[in-house]
Amino acid sequence: MQAHERLNAARQEVDALQNDILPGAQSAYDAATKGFELGKFSFLEVLDAQRTLLQAKSQYLRTLTEGHRAAAEIERVLGNASSVTLAVTP
Repeated sequence: MQAHERLNAARQEVDALQNDILPGAQSAYDAATKGFELGKFSFLEVLDAQRTLLQAKSQYLRTLTEGHRAAAEIERVLGNASSVTLAVTP
């Protein structure tokens, strides 16, 4: 039951990261880079946006890992490898 709850939590977090956080962080980084090229932002602001983007990507990978671990635990307990997936689109 705990693995099922962890899997569901991972699915929800992956969804939020894919649909909201990662696109927003990428957009902020792109805007900061463009603004730096135009002289509107400092290099530190670009680095801060890049750090935020990399942290979001790292969190995404950690969440995927936790979801796959939970799915593997469920499969181990149930003995059915095809019944549990994280259902993530790249």
